[in-house]
Amino acid sequence: MGSPLPGTRLLRFVVASCSSEDDEHPARELHNTTAQSRGWQCAHFAPFPQELLLRFEGLVHLSQLQVLCHQYKIPSRVELFTSTEPSTPASAAGASFKRLGHFSLDPNARSRF
Repeated sequence: MGSPLPGTRLLRFVVASCSSEDDEHPARELHNTTAQSRGWQCAHFAPFPQELLLRFEGLVHLSQLQVLCHQYKIPSRVELFTSTEPSTPASAAGASFKRLGHFSLDPNARSRF
């Protein structure tokens, strides 16, 4: 994981919920990102889309989001949503979210993986 830009800081968060996770790559791996972290991966053959809900310690000003993907487990699209409602895993489905947008990742086919 890279260093934050000057004058910024990394924001602490917890994974409030996820739609699925692989036993070897649980979502809690995202809590402490180090060189030894295995990261999160959805369960094998899980239905799409997959959802990952992050809860920050309070209201935050998010200016940059870094997403690191495996060289051949690349999502085709990542959509971002936000909410100011407090959420718990049990109430996340009832929260209202505002769509911020999406981004797509290069499938890495040009480099033949």
